[in-house]
Amino acid sequence: MIKMNKIKYFAPLFATMLAVAFSCSKSDDISYPNIIDSLKVEKAYVKSIMNDYYFWYKEVPQDLIALEYKDVESYFTDFLVDEDRWSWMMNGKEFIEMQTGVYESYGFQLKQAIEIYDDYGVRVSFVYPNSPMSEQGVTRGCMLTHLNGTPVETLIRNGTFNNVLSNSTNSFTFLNPKGQSMTFTTSAREIQTVSVLKNEVITPAMYPGLPHNVGYMIYMSFTESMQDELDAAFAELAGVGDLVLDLRYNGGGDMSVMQYLAGYLAPASANNQVLYKTTHNDRYSIWDASYRISRNTQALDLSRLFVLTSDETASASEAIINGMDPLFPGGVFCIGDTTYGKPNGMYVLAYPKNKYDNPDYVFLPICFFNENQNGEGNYTEGLLPDSNRGDDLFHDFGVEEDNLRAALYYIANGSFPAGPEPSVSFKGRPGSVLKQEAPRGGLYTKLPEGFPLSE
Repeated sequence: MIKMNKIKYFAPLFATMLAVAFSCSKSDDISYPNIIDSLKVEKAYVKSIMNDYYFWYKEVPQDLIALEYKDVESYFTDFLVDEDRWSWMMNGKEFIEMQTGVYESYGFQLKQAIEIYDDYGVRVSFVYPNSPMSEQGVTRGCMLTHLNGTPVETLIRNGTFNNVLSNSTNSFTFLNPKGQSMTFTTSAREIQTVSVLKNEVITPAMYPGLPHNVGYMIYMSFTESMQDELDAAFAELAGVGDLVLDLRYNGGGDMSVMQYLAGYLAPASANNQVLYKTTHNDRYSIWDASYRISRNTQALDLSRLFVLTSDETASASEAIINGMDPLFPGGVFCIGDTTYGKPNGMYVLAYPKNKYDNPDYVFLPICFFNENQNGEGNYTEGLLPDSNRGDDLFHDFGVEEDNLRAALYYIANGSFPAGPEPSVSFKGRPGSVLKQEAPRGGLYTKLPEGFPLSE
């Protein structure tokens, strides 16, 4: 059921390549005799991994002058080839936050329903439990109208919205889905995120026409430290006849957790079948491998899978969709928007080398591409949905929300309903689009046992 778009070229997302007309060699010291590069060792590490483990190592520039870079990130970025919009790096603090799921945050995400709905309102797409926003009663579907008394659209037009939102304390004004206004002041704080945001069994009483109970899981990240959340979630879903897996806000994560999730989803016929295969650069083709499904004893008895997707659905989320599609007799049905398009993965390369408990930096260069057992995998422009629908930001998660409702309709009737009509129109408002960062997760893992860098 999976449909793919393919393109041949991408401009890099995170930085513009610098045009440098000098060679990087001992001439650096001759050209800059009185300058001490405090990041010399870190930059040497970057150069070594990008000329070795990087998938496109043969194409990286060799004329970058390390002394001209005042920070490691810009140096790393300028090694990326034009088609690479996926590789990235982070500092040690960000890495620990990603591993533990503990962040300083207000605990929500904002988005606009422009596609399909033509709505430029800045709305809440999800809220983490036990967060500053959840404690104020903010839910999915609420629209943020003012920050510190200033209209949100004014801040967006001025290019200051994200800076103001990043303040540790702000005054927020929301309209809830009933049209009621609420204003409050709150502060960001450390919160514990979750990988399973919502998990419930939808019965025929909740949605008339269903032939059986249907599971609905919102899965946010493939995080190893949160793997026990999957065990608890699938224990609650035991006995459902279908599952709707919501990956709209899942930008990826650890491939071992992806395999673990697949073990809960896979039909009995898929046990020990290839979920995905990897291809590295020619230096490390010895690490090319096929990864198989080990079906969990508590796996659901499914013949097909429904997945809710968006442009934030990336990497491991896409890999599990692509990998599971040939394994289900009834296929995998995607509902929503075209996915981000990341058919590749990276290894977590810590600096200092192998210091994963408290690194200074962590580099995630693309090291391999992945495909399913049928050799399908070059979905650089994303996986196309079977039912194209915008993200319904006007309803909280549940049976009234359009994307989930479309899946339930199919289960009850055997076809998808017509797409939604625009319900609120704000056409013709240039400069009102909220800039969003690209997904920065990724299908990544620590180095495989025996990988040269871990020696």
